[in-house]
Amino acid sequence: MKTYSLKCKLYSAILSRTMNQREGEGKLSVPSERIRRELTRREKLFKELGTGKTPHSLQLAEEFIQLIPAKANILDIGCGSGDKLFRLVCGTDRKGLGVDINPREIMFAEQKFTSANLQFIEADGTDLTFIADNYYDCITMTGVIGAVEPEVRNDLLSESYRLLKPGGKLAIADFKLSDDSEQIRKYLEDMKETGEYGTRVIRDPAGNIIFIGTHFAKENLEGLFRNAGFSNIQIREHSITSAVLDYEAKTRQQYTVWAGKEPNVCNAEH
Repeated sequence: MKTYSLKCKLYSAILSRTMNQREGEGKLSVPSERIRRELTRREKLFKELGTGKTPHSLQLAEEFIQLIPAKANILDIGCGSGDKLFRLVCGTDRKGLGVDINPREIMFAEQKFTSANLQFIEADGTDLTFIADNYYDCITMTGVIGAVEPEVRNDLLSESYRLLKPGGKLAIADFKLSDDSEQIRKYLEDMKETGEYGTRVIRDPAGNIIFIGTHFAKENLEGLFRNAGFSNIQIREHSITSAVLDYEAKTRQQYTVWAGKEPNVCNAEH
């Protein structure tokens, strides 16, 4: 990631929660009830994580970041404390909305990043009906798909498809399924808890489950995108060195996957 300008740092000096939904149309109108369904087990765990504790080690590939238009309107679903969205928006003419089901993280993001180009909302990424169809140039999800159950993954991609402009792009970053023998043993053990191969169950020192995440094979991620209607799917594998929650830092393999919504496709046809 490039070094950010002094302008980016100065953005954090004053509090502002404004973002124009369309040029000259005022602020994004937000309903009071933004999570209208019963959250799943994994989502409830995610929602209860403390400030700054939601997993944030995954990174979007720089190759994808360079494709984001200079004046893009960006939606970051599962934005956590807002760092990644801030980096995409600061010092540019882009605008960004970050949504997350974790209220602590949203509050932290609001206090930490105060650019007039940014807005953060506690909301359900599968149900953003207060936002118009075909609105965003770019949608990102970093470490989100792996943090939820399979049925929620499908709903997230379907909602992203609705919200993307024709010609827009969705990008996700998530961990690669490992073929290491020790990881395979852990996958098989944790599968007893989750019913899904590739999951890792993270527990606190007392043995309580605090997070469940899934690692993916390339074809699984490609299938998610294709089933939601996306085209021109691009997959890049890269490594990161990071800690998961408060555990020891390790080098891990991850994927960045991005794909587009065809310019001549409207939501009514999908």
